[in-house]
Amino acid sequence: MLRAWTGRGLRAFRDPPFLFALGAALLAWLLPEPGIHLAWYRLLLLALLEELVFRAGLQNLLARSGLIPGRLGPISAANLAASALFAGLHLVHQPLAWAVAVFFPSLVFGWAWDRHRHLLPCWALHFAYNCFFFYRI
Repeated sequence: MLRAWTGRGLRAFRDPPFLFALGAALLAWLLPEPGIHLAWYRLLLLALLEELVFRAGLQNLLARSGLIPGRLGPISAANLAASALFAGLHLVHQPLAWAVAVFFPSLVFGWAWDRHRHLLPCWALHFAYNCFFFYRI
């Protein structure tokens, strides 16, 4: 079972649009440095938790239930709604500019969910974006 789970998710790493999205993590260098450094394992766990809640949970629920149908090009309406909520919740601990900046990567993570229907690509993108933002690697 684990092999089937990871095999499906690992196929994303051979998908050129996914690899382009992964490379776009470098754009995090254009943002101001956050001034804090979270431990890498916290970035890993936070990315997993957030992707479980917002992709496998909320976005999947919205898409499957038909509550928010439609698409805007490659972006589903369910992705737009989940990303808006994701960015809005960042307002609790971050300034408006950071919350707005979170919206666009969230769309990329949601696009990966729509395209691959697997948590692994979303998690990998989220972790990579966080690493480039917090560590400037």
